[in-house]
Amino acid sequence: MQIWRTTQGKWRQMPSFGRDIGVAADGTVTMIGPDNAPYRWDGKGNWRRLPGSGQAHLDAGPKGTFWIVGHNQQIWNWNGKAWSRVKGPKARDIGVGPKGRVFITGMDGNGYVMMGPNKWAINPKSGGQMSVTVLNGMPLITNSNTEIWRGK
Repeated sequence: MQIWRTTQGKWRQMPSFGRDIGVAADGTVTMIGPDNAPYRWDGKGNWRRLPGSGQAHLDAGPKGTFWIVGHNQQIWNWNGKAWSRVKGPKARDIGVGPKGRVFITGMDGNGYVMMGPNKWAINPKSGGQMSVTVLNGMPLITNSNTEIWRGK
């Protein structure tokens, strides 16, 4: 998929292609490249590859952190230096709020919010979730009926 950005009201295509993209509140841009590896935009016209491969979805969090769902539905966190596995439900997609709150869509069709290290709470009204993104700290979800819902 092509990646575009807007600068001063004009859309410009960025170099390379991506499978998924995440933008943090501070403007940090990350993507899963066509080779299924994670990349970070350096702001100077280049994508910098991070260690790892086999990623499916990602989002960028505050202070240079990244959250990834691998093809094996496991959740991983990049702390700026290394990846660490995060225990939790098998995930389909991931979203991170501007203060670092993490939301996932589970393979079981439920939505989850991370409540602490390796601790997840289910959102009982999120059945059929397919994708998640975060706007102003609240999750926006799409379900299998192509409806968009906003969390609380």
